[in-house]
Amino acid sequence: MRNWSEHFQHTKNYAPSALLEKAIPAAPSREKALDLGAGALRDTKFLLSMGFRHVTAIDGEKAMKNYADKIPSTLLKLQIKKMEKLRLPSMRFDLINAAYSLPFIKPPHLPDLITQIISALKPKGIFCGQFFGPNDSWNTPENELTFTDRKTLKKLLSPFKILYFQEEEKDAKTSDGKPKHWHLFHVIAQKS
Repeated sequence: MRNWSEHFQHTKNYAPSALLEKAIPAAPSREKALDLGAGALRDTKFLLSMGFRHVTAIDGEKAMKNYADKIPSTLLKLQIKKMEKLRLPSMRFDLINAAYSLPFIKPPHLPDLITQIISALKPKGIFCGQFFGPNDSWNTPENELTFTDRKTLKKLLSPFKILYFQEEEKDAKTSDGKPKHWHLFHVIAQKS
């Protein structure tokens, strides 16, 4: 079990996701955004600073609330809920960000969540996020994480128009400084 409070503490001052920065200009408007797996709210705060009028931040950990100080409640809606239990509203968001969060749901739930993300986006809405590939060093039997190969991921994302797709493998550290081999797919996609 990961210590998410500790992870949030390590990442609270990180710069916003570079993928999110790249995705924002493609959003059809800056009315509503959703930050899935919002953690310490670094991307949530960035979305607000970029002019989104309403941001919903969802995370399964109550510790997320500790990072919401100084954000006007009229702009931010916090939901403490596991992604496996989500029921997203239809046609609500201009942009949905899932920076490094989708791999942390159990594998059977990923297709349903992707379907919900598609439904929750407005026409021409933007999704951005990362998926773990099969060569990731966390891909071991004891980890109940989701790892997706390129072919499966492309099929899962087929309802989208893919704007950006990059596969990356690198050796780097986790937020707590431990070495890790990362196998990632970075995706920006648009609802048709």
